[in-house]
Amino acid sequence: MADYRQSEEYIQYFSKKGWLVEKVGDTFALIRKIPWIGSIIKVQRCDGNISLNEIEKMAKENRALFVVIEPDIKTEDTCYAQLEQTFKLNGYKDLNFFLSPTKTSYIDLTGSEEGILSSFDSNIRKSLRGSLKKDLSFRLSNNLEEFYSLLYEAGKRRDFSVQTFSDWKDKWGSFGSQAQIILAYLDGKELLGGNMFTIKPPVAFGLFLPTTEYCRSTQVAANLIWEGLKIAKKSGCTSFDLDGLYDDRYKSPKKWRGVTTFKRKFRGHEVEFMRPQVKVYAWYLKPLDWLRLL
Repeated sequence: MADYRQSEEYIQYFSKKGWLVEKVGDTFALIRKIPWIGSIIKVQRCDGNISLNEIEKMAKENRALFVVIEPDIKTEDTCYAQLEQTFKLNGYKDLNFFLSPTKTSYIDLTGSEEGILSSFDSNIRKSLRGSLKKDLSFRLSNNLEEFYSLLYEAGKRRDFSVQTFSDWKDKWGSFGSQAQIILAYLDGKELLGGNMFTIKPPVAFGLFLPTTEYCRSTQVAANLIWEGLKIAKKSGCTSFDLDGLYDDRYKSPKKWRGVTTFKRKFRGHEVEFMRPQVKVYAWYLKPLDWLRLL
C-alpha cells in the first residue's frame, strides 16, 4: 500500500521549504542543500525495488554528507532478510532514530461494520455503547484553524511540540479533500476533540487525535477513531493505519506506551518496519557513525 509520505501532496510541502525533489524510479527522494558543505538526502517509505545504485549516484552528484532511507518493508515480509542484507552490502547501517513510525497497527476494513466492531476489545465496545447515553455529536469539518487550536492546546497540555499554524497548514492543506477532519461535540456546542486522517484508497492513515481535558470523562477518543474508520470504509479504503505504536527497539518517550495500549484495544494487525538505514559519506561524521550516535 502506498504511504502518504510518498505522495505528491506530501512532497509538495518539502519543496516549498527548500528541499529539492528527485525521483528514483517511482520513489521521491528529498535533497537539502547546505551551502559550502554539501547536502543531506532522505527517502521516506520507499519500496523494496529502489535502486541503491541510483541513490549512490545522486549522493555523489550532490556531495551528500549522509543518506537516510526509511524502507516501507516490514519484518514479516518474505523479502525482508534479503533486503536488509542488500543495504548492509551497500554500506548502510541501522539508524538510531526515526522520522516515520517504525511500528504500527492496521485495522482491516473489508468486513461489515458489525464485524469490525465485534473485533475490538470489550473495553472499546463498552466505551462506544456508553457514548450513546451521552449527547455526543460528530461533524465533518474543513476548518483547519479550529482543528489546529485543539492540537495546539493538547500539545501544551501533554508536552509535545506543534508546528506554527502557517507551517502546519502548508503541510496538510495541500492534501485537500484527502485530509478528513471529524470534530466531536457535547450537547452540540462544546468541542471535545478531533480526528484527522488521510484517505486515498485502499488505505487511510491516522494523523492526529487531539482531545480536550474534559474529554477524558466522555471517552470520546474511541468514538472519534470509530467514526473515522466508518468514513474510510465508505470511501473505499480496505485498511486504516493507526500511524504508530511504541517500539522497544528505540528509546521512545515512555508516555507513548499509554497511547499504544489504547490503540491495541482496536486489535489491528501489528507490523514492525525495517530499521531506518543511514550511509555516511562525510569523513568528519564517521566517528559519530562508529560510536553509533547516528
